[in-house]
Amino acid sequence: LSDRRGATVALVPGVVMHVLSLLTRSLGGSSATLFLSGALNGIGFGILHPVLQGLLIKLSGAESRGTAHSLFSAASDIGYGAGSLLWGMVSDAVGFRYVYAGAACCSALALVMYFVLMRRNRNLSTGLL
Repeated sequence: LSDRRGATVALVPGVVMHVLSLLTRSLGGSSATLFLSGALNGIGFGILHPVLQGLLIKLSGAESRGTAHSLFSAASDIGYGAGSLLWGMVSDAVGFRYVYAGAACCSALALVMYFVLMRRNRNLSTGLL
C-alpha cells in the first residue's frame, strides 16, 4: 500500500491503531480490554514497522542503507530500554493507567510532528511520502 499510494496512507492508520491500543490499555481492567489492546498494538506495529523500513530505504542513498538500518535498529533498542526505565519510574509515581495514557499522547505527538516536518519539507512529501 505505501509503495503505491505513499507512506502516509499506511503510517497514519498504524499510529492511530497504536494510540488506540495504549488508550484501551489505560482503561485497564478486564481480559477483553487487554486482548483488544494487544490486538490493536499488534496491528499497529505490524503496519508501522514495514512502512518505517520502507521510508528508510527511500530516504537513504544506496551507499548508506546499511548504516541507516543499523542506526534505526540501535535507536529502536535504545528507545525500548530507556522507555522501559523512564516509564517504570513514572508508573511508581502515578500508576500504570497514566503511563499508558502518557505513552498514547507521546505517540499522537509523534504523528503531529511527522505532519509538521513533512509540511516543512514539501520536496520529501510530494510523491515520496
